[in-house]
Order: sequence, then C-alpha cells, then structure tokens
Amino acid sequence: MKEQDKELNSWRGYSLSHDNMIIPKNFGNSNENEDYPELFSYLITKLPPQIKAFKRKEDFNIRFDQKTSFALHKNKWIEYNQKWVNMLIFDIDNKTLDQSLEMALKLDLEPTFACSTDKGCHLFYVLENKINFEWVKAIKYAEDIKIALTDYFGADKIASHKVKTAVYRNPLQHEFIYNHDLEYKLDDFKEITLKFKAKNQKPQ
Repeated sequence: MKEQDKELNSWRGYSLSHDNMIIPKNFGNSNENEDYPELFSYLITKLPPQIKAFKRKEDFNIRFDQKTSFALHKNKWIEYNQKWVNMLIFDIDNKTLDQSLEMALKLDLEPTFACSTDKGCHLFYVLENKINFEWVKAIKYAEDIKIALTDYFGADKIASHKVKTAVYRNPLQHEFIYNHDLEYKLDDFKEITLKFKAKNQKPQ
C-alpha cells in the first residue's frame, strides 16, 4: 500500500472497506462515535461478504441478504454467525451498558465491542478462530460458555443461549464501545464455565 493510501486510510473521517471503496464516516448514519470507521472496518473482516439484516422489528421475518458494508450502515439488526461461529453475544435487558461492562471487568473479560439497546445492552466477544458448525465439541464448549455467562450477567436466556445463527443489534446504529481488536480463545472462558458447573452440580 502506498504511503499516501495509508495516510488516507488512517484518517478518522473515512474507512477503507473490503472492496477498497472509501466510506465516509457518517454515510447513511448519524452515529458520531469517533470509533465508527474503525469498528466498521473490523466488522467487515469478521462477517461474511453478505449478511441478513433489517431496519425494523416488524421486518424480522422478511430479512434478506445484503452486501455487508451496506447492511452495517443501514440496518439496526443483523444476523451473526451465519456461516460459522466467531462471536459469543449476550442480550442483557435489565442492566445498562455501564453496569454490564463493570461486571465484565470483574471477570477480566471485557467484550470486544458492546452497544446499548432500548432495554439494556448487547455484549460481543469475538473469537480468535472461527468454529465450523460441524465441530461438535467446540460448539458444545461455546454453548457451555454462553450458558455460564448468561447466568452471570442475568442475560435473556432465549437470545443469549444461541450459539449458531441469531439476530442481535448492529452496534454501529447504537451507542457503542469498541476495545480495538480484543479477541478470545474458548479457553479464556474456562474459569467462569467451571464455576457455573460447580455451582449447579447436583449433589450425589
């Protein structure tokens, strides 16, 4: 990459998408968070080239595939883990974003990014390595992690227990925080998972 291109790409007003199209910071979006272009570029690398997305709750059943760069700028809800599992996501309805982040810090498990919702927040933990849907043991491990952290955060069980394809908020369309490129291995969640199993183990 030429030095001039590097300088342009690092300018906070713009972001270089996966197809090398320069995207203005506020293209189709009123979010003024200075991390908007950085999180946008990061998500482009973590999501498939096309994703299902929609703007309104009532459109849930008619969502359709869209180019990811367009979907991220235009839609409030998107499907994650469509082709593989690379994010563990928690839907928390009874706590603010700040309260949930404080709880995460106590575990030394800050989310990669998180966003506020009208009821609470969503926390997103990005995995270093993708998990194929057919990798039974890894999927089961991820499920155990989600059950343990759902219990810890008091998150919505129906939404938060899902590991494979599921709909959550698009952080770029909400108030969000981004811990730049922070990613996890499944074993990073081993301690909280073991504590949950020990707490819920039935006496023999």
